[in-house]
Amino acid sequence: MIARHTYIQGPSNERGAALALVVMFLAAITVLLGSLLSGIHASLAREHRAWQNQVAQTLARAGIERAAAHLAAEGAAYTGEDNATLADGLVSIRVTREDGGYHVESAAELRDGAHVLRRSVAAARVVIQSGRIVSIKHLTPRDSGGGAT
Repeated sequence: MIARHTYIQGPSNERGAALALVVMFLAAITVLLGSLLSGIHASLAREHRAWQNQVAQTLARAGIERAAAHLAAEGAAYTGEDNATLADGLVSIRVTREDGGYHVESAAELRDGAHVLRRSVAAARVVIQSGRIVSIKHLTPRDSGGGAT
């Protein structure tokens, strides 16, 4: 006698279909979560770059303040300096004499060790009288967003 196998459509096929549906649902959720995390990462990276730009600009302005203090103490003998360490960066300062005051330019590099993260330049007109800072008028800043070139 030949044995006949009959396949009964029933609970096992329904379980297989349910399993396939669950796998597709989990795959869709995984894709959505991946997309969400990618967006969050991009947003955080933008915010971090903006923060670095702000820190670099603050360093450049601190260089102007440093120059004003040196000008008040040393007068026209101070013409600037190269690679002065301020916080997490380096600042190079150039001072030129102008009518009744000084033009100060400060170029800052925000650094992570030897790696330059951001650069920024600030300029100001500084007036010193009798060894005292009378005014510091900041001029329009110029920023550069890149690292070392």
